[in-house]
Amino acid sequence: MKRLVAEGAAVNEVPAGVSTRSAQRERGASRGKHRVLIAVCVILSLCAILAGTYAAGVYYFADHYFPGTSAMGVDASFKTQEELERALAANVESYKMHVGGSDLNFEVASTDIGLTCNEHEVAERLMSYQDSSNWPLATVLSDNSEEGLLSFDSTRLAGIVSTAVAEHNKQATQPVSATFRLNDNKDEFVPEKEKPGTALLPNAVYRKVELAVARGESSVTVDDSMLAQPQIREDSPAFEDALKRANNLLHNNVELGRGQKTLWELVPETFASWLTVRDDLSLAVNQQAATEWAAENLWHTANYSDDKNVYMVDSKAFADAFAKGIRWGAGSLVQIPYTHISRYLPGGGTLNPTPWRSDLGRYIDICKKSQVASMFDESGRVLWESPVTTGNEAKGNGTPLGQFSIYDKKTNFVLIGFDKDMDGKPDYEQPVSYWMPFNGGVGLHDASWRSTFGGDTYLEHGSGGCINLPRDAAAALYSMAYVDDVVVVHN
Repeated sequence: MKRLVAEGAAVNEVPAGVSTRSAQRERGASRGKHRVLIAVCVILSLCAILAGTYAAGVYYFADHYFPGTSAMGVDASFKTQEELERALAANVESYKMHVGGSDLNFEVASTDIGLTCNEHEVAERLMSYQDSSNWPLATVLSDNSEEGLLSFDSTRLAGIVSTAVAEHNKQATQPVSATFRLNDNKDEFVPEKEKPGTALLPNAVYRKVELAVARGESSVTVDDSMLAQPQIREDSPAFEDALKRANNLLHNNVELGRGQKTLWELVPETFASWLTVRDDLSLAVNQQAATEWAAENLWHTANYSDDKNVYMVDSKAFADAFAKGIRWGAGSLVQIPYTHISRYLPGGGTLNPTPWRSDLGRYIDICKKSQVASMFDESGRVLWESPVTTGNEAKGNGTPLGQFSIYDKKTNFVLIGFDKDMDGKPDYEQPVSYWMPFNGGVGLHDASWRSTFGGDTYLEHGSGGCINLPRDAAAALYSMAYVDDVVVVHN
């Protein structure tokens, strides 16, 4: 019986393998539920922490500035508005700016320019830019800043900058504009490139310093953009055009004339050396050189007269006329400038019976017999005529006969006589207004000590050999005559 029961019991038992697997499944399910529960708890805890942190951040940044915030160069990160205001006030009080570069070195302090700042307005405005609810993102990306609320005395600042720049410019080199000059052969203008300098532009420096002060910056670097620049550059169209015009002038003759008539062609070889280049690249004319040339050349060929006047080249005005005519290479006929004087004929007509000598052209005729002097022009017209008093014949001082030439002209001259009485002093020292010598010490001059001229006075009361003239007649002749004019003295 015992065996049968045991066998029966064995038949009804659950297999061991089946029972183990079921238990394992139950235990796994239990563990999974536990993990989920833990995860949920962790998430809920993190959310609570984040929510608390966010709320704390919202509360904190409601009256504190985000990181990365600045005002007038002062870092406002995590400061309260009151703290920022104090920092701004302290910063303005101790403010100094250093200006340097290009050998310029000076400082501007707040007290120098009366620097002030409305720190409350700055701090308040900067805080208004914030939204504390956005603090998580703002702490990473914030770049709020406030500028432009500093006030200062711009006149005082301008004075500081101007003084510093002026002192610097005393030692600096000024820029040189491009220009051109005659080559050594004087047959072409060649360019000279512009040269940069080290001088600074006061206004450029001031503008940069002013902006930096307004922003509260502590330093300014002066760079090449503030240097004074050459006004004219070699590669500019204006320079190229001026050079071309100047060289065109050197390739052509300059015509000089009266009205539409050309009287002289002036070749470049003659006038090139008169030319200089102005700062604006126009051509200037050497006044002295042009005047001397006109007196030596035009005076002999371009003077003329009519029945009323004698017209003479104005040598001094010629330089200006020439410069005006060739400005920028102009090719029109240059008009010769003239002055004129009335013909001097005190007798109301021709007094001198001496006929004109065509072989002499223009010359001065002195007739001792008639005591009349005349000037003929190249065509034989009488330009000037006056009674004269020649040398004293009774004393052996008669004016020498012959053909001579005026070799000098002087005004306000003193005539000094010989020492014939052997007393160690000149026999006379006589000032005259106009002196035109033609034969050693013999010449034409005014004689204010005489009241009459002409007639037979010369025979016993004549001069020491010179040709005495009324003052007005001497003045007129002096204006008409020129050195090398021929003088003929005859009976």
